[in-house]
Amino acid sequence: MPRTDDNILIGAKKIIGIPGGVTTAKGTRRYYINEADVRGIVKAGATPVMIPSEAFVDLDYYVSICDGFFFTGGPDVLPIFYGEEPYVKDGI
Repeated sequence: MPRTDDNILIGAKKIIGIPGGVTTAKGTRRYYINEADVRGIVKAGATPVMIPSEAFVDLDYYVSICDGFFFTGGPDVLPIFYGEEPYVKDGI
């Protein structure tokens, strides 16, 4: 593939970093990313790369190799933590 002056591949797939979660299965810690997230990134034509949670010491490296990042979020924050009352509709 042709390269630019910045040594970047022209027409190469974009690399998208996904911070991995951690779980324990049968006494062993495992990193994971959700299959649906990986499929979406691949479907968009990019290459997903999992970033382990302990990789904070290598963040400069991941920033240098990734074209973007996909942050999946987490559980909803209860409104009481930011001074609001929970919104209840139809008993939900």
